[in-house]
Amino acid sequence: MGLSRPKRQYNDFNSTRKGDISESVIISKLLECGYDLLRPIGNNSRYDLATEDENGQFLRVQCKRRVYLVPVDHTGTSSTVLGVTATKNNQEKNVRWARDYEL
Repeated sequence: MGLSRPKRQYNDFNSTRKGDISESVIISKLLECGYDLLRPIGNNSRYDLATEDENGQFLRVQCKRRVYLVPVDHTGTSSTVLGVTATKNNQEKNVRWARDYEL
């Protein structure tokens, strides 16, 4: 008896399972980079993890499919968009590229 290949593939998983997988990868990556992490109890928070910066300020971490570390001073007051592909008009100025923040 041993482990056999799972019958389902990633695309067959529900969104909760996919989120769990992404969160575990992100946790591993942040730990490898030397971050201490906190996790809220339950699933009703506006963030998935928290970490503390060198000034003792707590930072929220929201997990998606990849790990991007965006400094607060690089974000807007209400939201921030990271570009993944070229814009339709090929604008480069003032575009925050996701690749520049990926861990």
